Amino acid sequence: PTRRSSDLSVMLFPAVLVRAYFNLPIQYLAYYIIFVLIIVKILSIYRCYHIFFRQNVASLQIILYFCALEMAPMLALWGALVNMANILKTNF
Repeated sequence: PTRRSSDLSVMLFPAVLVRAYFNLPIQYLAYYIIFVLIIVKILSIYRCYHIFFRQNVASLQIILYFCALEMAPMLALWGALVNMANILKTNF
């Protein structure tokens, strides 16, 4: 798991406990969850800034990041869907 998901889990755990043991109203729980999600997003944006924009050679890192984490899974999914379509194709 990524660090971001573990941060989110740790921050949401008290809300689950308070809801389970003290019957906290859902409205207050929703406000807390929205607040936690905003904090986690801000921290993830800061982490991306810290990784990619603190150095002068950040453009290469950004290209590699998007190729590895954005393009590769999309290309793998596309290839899997093409192979599945070829397997399921019926010839008339």
